Amino acid sequence: MLDLFDGSRAFFFPFKGAVRAWICRERSSRLTVLLPDENQAEDFYSDAKILLSHEKIFRLPDIPLEKGIVDDPASMVARGHVLRKWSEEGGILISTPGGMMSPFMNSEGLLSLRIGECAGRDRLISWLDSSGYSRSDLVWKPGEYAVRGGIVDLFDPSSRMPLRVVFFDDEIEEMRLFSPEDQTSKCKVEAFSVWELGDRVTPSAASTVSEKGEVFLFDPIRSQINADSFRSIWNDLSAKWNIPEERWDRFLIDTPLLYRFESGLGVRQRRLSLREVPRFRGRISEMAVQISRWREQGYYVAIRSSSPLPSDFEGMDWQPEPLSSGFIDDEEKMVFLSDVEMYGIRPDRRTERQGTPKDWSILFEARDWLVHEDHGLCRYGGLESVEGSWGRQEFLVLEFQDKKRLLLPTGQISRISPYKGSVDESTVPDRLGSSRWSTSLRKAERQIEEEAKELLELYAKRKIAKGHAFSPDGEAMEEFERSFPHEETIDQLKAISDVKKDMESPRPMDRLVVGDVGYGKTEVALRAVFKAAMDGFQVLVLVPTTVLAQQHYMTFRSRMGPFPLKVELLSRFVSQRRQNEILTGLADGSVDVVIGTHRLLQNDLKIRRLGLIIVDEEHRFGVAHKERFRKLRSGVDVLTLSATPIPRTFSMAMKGMRDVSIIETPPGNRPAIITVTGAWDDGLVRKALAREMARGGQVYMLHNRVGTIEERAGWVKSRFPDVRVAFAHGRMRENELEETMMAFYDGEIDILVCTTIVESGLDVGRANTLVVDDSRLLGLAQMHQLRGRVGRRDDTAYAFFLYPSDCVLPHSTAERLDAIGRLSFQGAGYELAKEDLHIRGGGDLLGMSQHGHRERVGLQLYYRKLRDEVDRLRGGTTGETEMEIRIPLSIPESYISVSALRLAIYRRIDEIEDLEGRENLRNELQDRFGPIPSEVDRLLDLALLRTICRKRGIIRCMLSEERCEITLGEKTDVRLSALWTEKKDEMVGPGGRSGIISLLDILTDRKSTEGVIS
Repeated sequence: MLDLFDGSRAFFFPFKGAVRAWICRERSSRLTVLLPDENQAEDFYSDAKILLSHEKIFRLPDIPLEKGIVDDPASMVARGHVLRKWSEEGGILISTPGGMMSPFMNSEGLLSLRIGECAGRDRLISWLDSSGYSRSDLVWKPGEYAVRGGIVDLFDPSSRMPLRVVFFDDEIEEMRLFSPEDQTSKCKVEAFSVWELGDRVTPSAASTVSEKGEVFLFDPIRSQINADSFRSIWNDLSAKWNIPEERWDRFLIDTPLLYRFESGLGVRQRRLSLREVPRFRGRISEMAVQISRWREQGYYVAIRSSSPLPSDFEGMDWQPEPLSSGFIDDEEKMVFLSDVEMYGIRPDRRTERQGTPKDWSILFEARDWLVHEDHGLCRYGGLESVEGSWGRQEFLVLEFQDKKRLLLPTGQISRISPYKGSVDESTVPDRLGSSRWSTSLRKAERQIEEEAKELLELYAKRKIAKGHAFSPDGEAMEEFERSFPHEETIDQLKAISDVKKDMESPRPMDRLVVGDVGYGKTEVALRAVFKAAMDGFQVLVLVPTTVLAQQHYMTFRSRMGPFPLKVELLSRFVSQRRQNEILTGLADGSVDVVIGTHRLLQNDLKIRRLGLIIVDEEHRFGVAHKERFRKLRSGVDVLTLSATPIPRTFSMAMKGMRDVSIIETPPGNRPAIITVTGAWDDGLVRKALAREMARGGQVYMLHNRVGTIEERAGWVKSRFPDVRVAFAHGRMRENELEETMMAFYDGEIDILVCTTIVESGLDVGRANTLVVDDSRLLGLAQMHQLRGRVGRRDDTAYAFFLYPSDCVLPHSTAERLDAIGRLSFQGAGYELAKEDLHIRGGGDLLGMSQHGHRERVGLQLYYRKLRDEVDRLRGGTTGETEMEIRIPLSIPESYISVSALRLAIYRRIDEIEDLEGRENLRNELQDRFGPIPSEVDRLLDLALLRTICRKRGIIRCMLSEERCEITLGEKTDVRLSALWTEKKDEMVGPGGRSGIISLLDILTDRKSTEGVIS
């Protein structure tokens, strides 16, 4: 096949996927491969690492088209480093039109670091300053550095992870690579080279590449379109570097060895002996027959899949390295199979991208609204160090009405919580000592008492209900789980374990699985469904839309195809005759699993042996629908899946009356969805669409008015005449709607103008931009679901929630837009549900109402008191322990100098629940900030003590350097040690740290924690 290249420069090549990498084997010493966009370049890079493992492969990315980033020298240095390595070592360079046209920097200055060298901390800092690095509180992106005592963190642009350098005096004692997200070390290194960030910019990579070896250009027409879009947006964003209009064309003209692989037929083209592989979509027996035919014809068959090898194919060439697609090379007699052909599932690409530090999510910002449980609403005024009776101590400054300030010791940080209720210009803090707060608190406590009693009655009914205890997992479940083509996250595995444990219990399951869109809730449901069906029970899977039902049906049928289970679809897309057949199958037990919409709630549904109900996207169903299937669920296990549960359901889960599993870990390394809110602007929208087209993606343009949706589609088409545009809404003919949605899913439509019918739609991996032209009537849950339509893989996604530029927003609408904008990170579903609960209230938990009133006391305090009341009625412990600490408590500024970081650590310490949590946090602090001072150890000890005191029912704990006193609760039973004396309901023992440790020994029934607590 390689001989075909001689004398030919244009090829008819209508293929995507791994075959592109395959034809690059055995080329010249330096080859440049240009793909139309970043998605395809990433696919090629992953495929080349598998098929061309003997080659050196380099990836030259675009500079992200974001204002402030396009001129960032760190990005340019990173690109220069790649080009330099490729020029020196040869191999394959993979890029895009944007990658070719973007500038880069060739750094000359290099600083080598090695363990044991006397590099000098101050000399390193001086070098970083003079080399263009910027000092930061936390290092999380290339070009930054931070200093904490004898520790220097830095992020060299040529490295995939930042470096932590630990000094002992001037000597480098240790160096570790660390995660930008959790800031903890991952591995040690002996030596490291740091490149300077210079200012010698080369305008583009094109001139460097055109002179060095062959260039393969795939899909030239799409590449030209994307080059034009990239240049246009770049020039709008960059304040320093302009890309000339002719740069891309000049590059193509100046490249002597340019080979064009065109997706459309043209003149003077050559064809290659390549073709696509048939798609089996889980039909293992059919695939086995075809593999036998290939072998009989002399073809070598190789499987490159993330799924385990089916037992029928033992002894074949299988490697757990997923290709983006398979292909057949007739000349080489080779067949490659991937997950796409075998199971109809496209594996996620695993790329290395950093996120923002998790510490950011727990910071109080200046002027944030807080609730103090004794004094009410206030605002945060920062940290302040004060010399007091027991030494110097750090306090949180709380600002109340009339400019009164309250200094809250950091050891009492649990007494405050963020207030996320209704806040506007008229909101004022409470007045210290006034009755306003105490009155609000009494009203809330009366409501809490009534609600707790009702919840306990409901809980009691659940406890006595009898269900079916499903069988433990067997070989069939193991085989089914092996067919999952992705790597489960920790949270996902925990949710699966929770569900299985519930199902194997005789008590009916009622579990809510909360996870951001695309975080693997469907896989949790699949395993529950499989468990029930293989035990001889029938399963109903209830989803809100016909399109989502169709997608679930394809997924379930594909995964369960190799097993003796019958999966059916019941929706309005199914003919009446077929519906009747499915209903008969449900009644006689021949149908195992039915996936359907509201059709499953009609009265003609009769099920022979119902064992499990799955409810997906719960908030789309009204209470009336839920009252209907409540009759079905008597004694039946129920599993509810939701990215943003309705407030009523979620508040019930928070109160412990319903089991809840939370999936917060994102699959792979997905970045946050960049969320923009504001007034409609033609220029902004045009650039958003052009950006997505430039990287080969797809766009949802949401226009929620059927009457004018064609007009909006025309607006898009007039501005992007070369782009494939279609529209979809719920009033279209059923077949037409289904065909349109499936065409978008298959990538045959670039921009889909649609209504909210796509809110619970298909999983379209290339759809990474959402534009909503009028967000005023959307609820917070709706906005979150719509945003979940994009960013389903690991590409940066954009969501624009806009409103007409000539309207004034009501305050409630502005609140919703603010919440969706702030909670734009992946895994925000759980947090967003709490935001929705703040805005709309917890609701009437047991009746028909979905939304309730805002509580004056704030959400966190309200539910903490509700938890305490429920515990009291159950006969358990009765609330928080009153901690009276008469010793100085603070994190020394010499240890953590940045006040915002100290506050984050104070809050982390306050969240310690057990000894393991204490030790984990202590190890993290030592890794990030150095040896632990005694003051920090004391804070860690006290946080653990407070938690254990609360769990053991201790009413009061007073600690000074000289002594410790505790007041026992009525049901608190402890064994005294020789160091303690008892007086009525009080115990008195030693003070200081020895007192803390001995009290922990008593309360945890340990012989001694002295060796456990560092």
